[in-house]
Amino acid sequence: MTDWESVSKIVGILLALGGAVIAVAKYFSKQGKTIDRLHDEIKELKERAKILSTANAQPTQVRFSGTFEQLLATSTDAAKAVGAAFHSISVPVPLTNPSDLRIILSTDPQAEKVFGREFPINVGLAGWVFQRQEPSFKNPGQVDRRYFDLVDKAADTKTGAGAILTMPLLHGGICRGVIQFMKPTSGRFDERDVAVASQLTPSIARLLSELDQSPRDDIPSVARGSARATTLVFTDITGFSEIAAQIRLEDTVGMLNEYYARLLPHAFTQGGKLEEYIGDGMYLSFHHDSAARAAQSAVAAAFAMQTEYRSILQGWMNYNHPVSDRNTHSTGIATGIVYSGLLGHPQERRPKFVGSAVNLASHLCAAGKTIPDAVLVCSKTKELIESEPFDFIKSSTKLEPCFRIQPKVVTKGTS
Repeated sequence: MTDWESVSKIVGILLALGGAVIAVAKYFSKQGKTIDRLHDEIKELKERAKILSTANAQPTQVRFSGTFEQLLATSTDAAKAVGAAFHSISVPVPLTNPSDLRIILSTDPQAEKVFGREFPINVGLAGWVFQRQEPSFKNPGQVDRRYFDLVDKAADTKTGAGAILTMPLLHGGICRGVIQFMKPTSGRFDERDVAVASQLTPSIARLLSELDQSPRDDIPSVARGSARATTLVFTDITGFSEIAAQIRLEDTVGMLNEYYARLLPHAFTQGGKLEEYIGDGMYLSFHHDSAARAAQSAVAAAFAMQTEYRSILQGWMNYNHPVSDRNTHSTGIATGIVYSGLLGHPQERRPKFVGSAVNLASHLCAAGKTIPDAVLVCSKTKELIESEPFDFIKSSTKLEPCFRIQPKVVTKGTS
C-alpha cells in the first residue's frame, strides 16, 4: 500500500510540474507576442517621428520647382505619417463667399475621375470640417450622416467604404481648404492620427496660401479656377475701323472713351463684370445665384446699352464725325458652363473664361453686324428668358441656331 501511495504522490507532483511548465510556456508565448507588437508600434512611432522632425526642422525647404509640387510632396509626407493609402485636398470656390469645395489634388487610384470635382460647401465631411474648422474622422462600419457620397458615385469610387480623416487647413487665421486622408476598409483612424496630422497641416495650409498669392507659379491651371454657369456678352460697333481711318487718333480715343463710359454703367447696374475691352467693343460676364437671373440681367443690360449707343451715335453725327446709321451696334449673348481661372504662360497668367459659350457669344456678335442693332442670343439663353416679354426671331449661324430678340410691342385694346 505504501508503494502505491508513493507512486500516486510522484504522479501528482509530475502532473503539477507539467501544468506549471504549460502555464509558463503560455505566459512566455503571450509575452513574446506582446513584445513583437510593442516592437511594431515602436517602429511605427519612430517612422512618424522621423517625418515630423523633418517637417518641423525644415519647414521652408524647397525640394521642387513649383508651389504645387511642394504641396503634393508635403501632403504625401503627411499621408505617410498617418498611414493613409491616399489623400486629397479641396479648396473653396470662389475664394470670397465660397459656395463649393473643389478637389485640386488627389492621389486616389481614380484621381482622374475625382480631380476638379466640386460639391456644395454645406454638405459632407469636408464641408463640415471647413465650416467649423475642426478635425473629424470616420471609420469603416461607422454610420456618419455627414458623409456625402455623390462625388464617389459620379467618379465611380469607393472612398466612403474605408476610413476617412478630414483636417482643416488653417493659415493666417483663414481656412484655406481641407485635406482628407483615406485608408482601405481594413484601416482605422484615431485621436493619435489627429494629433500627428495637426502638426503637419500648417505647412500644407501655408503652401495653399502661397498658391493663392502666386499667380506666376507653374501650377495646373485647373487648380486656380472653377467651372460655373455664366452668361457672356460681346458688343461691337459696325464699321468703326473705317471711321477711325478718317479721323485724328485723338478723336478716335475720345470716341471710344465716350462709348465705354456711357455703356458700361448699364452693365454694372445689372451685376455685369467687364472682362476685356476689345478694340471698339466689350466683353462682359454675368454670374448670379441662378443661371436664369444671369441671362435676364445680361439681356436687360444689352437693350439698355443699345438705347445708349443710339444716343451716342446721334451725338457723333451732330459733331460731324464720319458716321452714319450704318454704324450700328451688335450684341451677342451666350450662356453655358465655362472655366473661370488663370490661363497662359506661367510668368504671365491672366484671369480668363474658357468654354464654348465664350466662342459662341463672340460669333453671335459678329453675325449680328449684318442686322441693324441686333441682339442675338443662343438657344440656352432663349430658354432662360422665355418668360420675359420678348419676341424671338429664329436665325442660324455656322455654330448653331440662334435667336434675334426684341421687346414685345404691347398694343392696347379698344373698348
